[in-house]
Amino acid sequence: MARRGDPNPYVETYSQEMPAGEFIRTKNDNAYKFNPAPEAEALVKELLSHGLRLDARPNQPGHEFAAGYYIPQALDGGHRDTDKRAIYMDEANPTLYTLAHEQGHALDPDLLRGSQMDMYAGRNAPQIFSKALKNNDPVEFLNQYLLTQGPKSKFRSELEAERYAQQFMVDQGYGDSVYTKDGGEYPMQYIQHGIKEAERRINSGDLNVPDQLVNRFYPDYYQSAQIFPQGATFNLKVPIDANTEFDASGNYAASAMELGLNTKYQKAKRDQVYRALELAEKTLGDFTQLGELREKMRGSDGLEDRSSNIYNMLRNQY
Repeated sequence: MARRGDPNPYVETYSQEMPAGEFIRTKNDNAYKFNPAPEAEALVKELLSHGLRLDARPNQPGHEFAAGYYIPQALDGGHRDTDKRAIYMDEANPTLYTLAHEQGHALDPDLLRGSQMDMYAGRNAPQIFSKALKNNDPVEFLNQYLLTQGPKSKFRSELEAERYAQQFMVDQGYGDSVYTKDGGEYPMQYIQHGIKEAERRINSGDLNVPDQLVNRFYPDYYQSAQIFPQGATFNLKVPIDANTEFDASGNYAASAMELGLNTKYQKAKRDQVYRALELAEKTLGDFTQLGELREKMRGSDGLEDRSSNIYNMLRNQY
């Protein structure tokens, strides 16, 4: 197994990402055929060994930004489909690594359950957070937010997909420009983004927003599951009418400063990052160097010692 940091003998030969195949449109623009590249045949055979066929599809409208994706809850091509797995990819550039990553999702036995739990928790977010908000407990809010609103489940599933894809590249002897990256970088963004969204909500708790502006001021309170949420907005200045504006920036800044000085909360945040790094190292092994960051968080007396800058180190690295 190639180790992180070792020279990759395939980079020079495969300086561009290897294609998974190509989509061919018919005379009917809504119809297409996917011809897998020879390098992708092992992935096709792996699905067949599970009694499933690959149904590669171009990204749907609204997902043009994505290299690829998989929808576990879909009746057609999702986890409940006993015949196939539908994997969506960029029509112009379907890459081998993307196909392997999404196939890792498609074969993840825990993915559907995690998605269902996230959807349930999203619909019931006010009830889930009511105690933490009532008690003004940022630690409880952070822990519940990461656990129930998507960041932790997304993090786990992305680690598994990265593990599957990187292992495939190694086993097949293929090089890929994506493969040269750390396998934990992308999954870790879900934890980082989740912490950011939780803090945004905590710091927005005492802004004295006028009743008529609540729905406009907090349109995406709990939408942390996606790193790039579609249509998400957050403005500290909201017009009341044509001549009047509500400005919450001063109160928000004061709340953010108070949270930054809350040692109990800062320790809880570092604990969450530490545990995420620990899981990344356990899942990915040699495919990540995040374990080195985890070791830097370990002081002589635990997380508190010499760890005050670790979150900024992590945030600045990615």
